[in-house]
Amino acid sequence: MVKQRKQTIEYRNVRLSIDTYKKLDKYLLELIQKRGDRHISLDEAIKSLIASYYSTKAKKKWIDSEK
Repeated sequence: MVKQRKQTIEYRNVRLSIDTYKKLDKYLLELIQKRGDRHISLDEAIKSLIASYYSTKAKKKWIDSEK
C-alpha cells in the first residue's frame, strides 16, 4: 500500500552527502560575506544557487540564439 501525500507540502527532508554539505556550507559563507547579512539560512543559499543557475542558463541560451 502506497502512503498518500498531502496536497500542500511545506517541508521535505533531503539527504546530502558530506561533500555536498561542505560545498553548500562554503557557498553559504561566501553568500554571507557578499550580502553582509549573517542571518542567511541554508534554504536561502539553495534558492540563491538555483536562481543563479537558471539566470546563467538563460543568458547562455540567449547568447547561443544570437549566433
